Formats: sequence, structure tokens, C-alpha cells
Amino acid sequence: MSNDYHYSFVDESGTTSPFSGSRYFVVALLDTRNPRKVELHVRRLHKRFGTSLKSGEMKADASQEKTIKRFLSTIAREKIEIIAVVIDKRRILRPPKSNETIYREAVSLAVSHAVRRWPRVEIFLD
Repeated sequence: MSNDYHYSFVDESGTTSPFSGSRYFVVALLDTRNPRKVELHVRRLHKRFGTSLKSGEMKADASQEKTIKRFLSTIAREKIEIIAVVIDKRRILRPPKSNETIYREAVSLAVSHAVRRWPRVEIFLD
């Protein structure tokens, strides 16, 4: 276990509804010791592609492939780690009463892995 301070950013992709939308629901946690470097890459991307990122959030399905590749290749050069929880919704036999339960379970699993790995972590949820 590391005693260094970490910063983790959590986001999701897909829908939690077991019988509609995407086949998978994914919660990803990106961890870094230096969030400033990742932030600079995001700012440069915003500046370069401006209006397509007006919402403040980059949506892969609404972005050009070259934009996605450029961003991923720039952050791949940074010291980051990723924890991903992937749920195959076709495997859900008895869906919970609330689809929000699926979201909460996936996020709590990703966060519990992060806290065990980096006890000194600040977590940002989208």
C-alpha cells in the first residue's frame, strides 16, 4: 500500500436499466497523484475542439474518433491507473427494484478497490 496522496475521478458509461440501452454498464475510476497534468490535457482538448465540448464533459459517442484517440494517447503518457467495474446486464436474472441500485453497487465496488489500494485518496464522482 502506498502512503502517497491520490486523486481519483469516477464516471460511468451505459445505462443501468437491465432490459434497455447498452449491453454493459461500466464504472471507471481514473487515479493519479498529479491531477493537474490530467486537467491540462482536458483543457487543451476543450480549447482545440471548443464547441463540441461546451457541456464540460466529453462524450465519446458524440466525439470524432481522432479527438478520442488524441486524448487517450496524451493521458496514456501520464502516471495514471484505472479501475473498471463492468456489468453485463444480460446476466442480471432478478433486477433490483430500483435501477439506481446497480449504479450504487458498481460505484461502491470501484471505490472500495481504490480505498484499499490508496488509503489516502480523494474521490470525485461525476
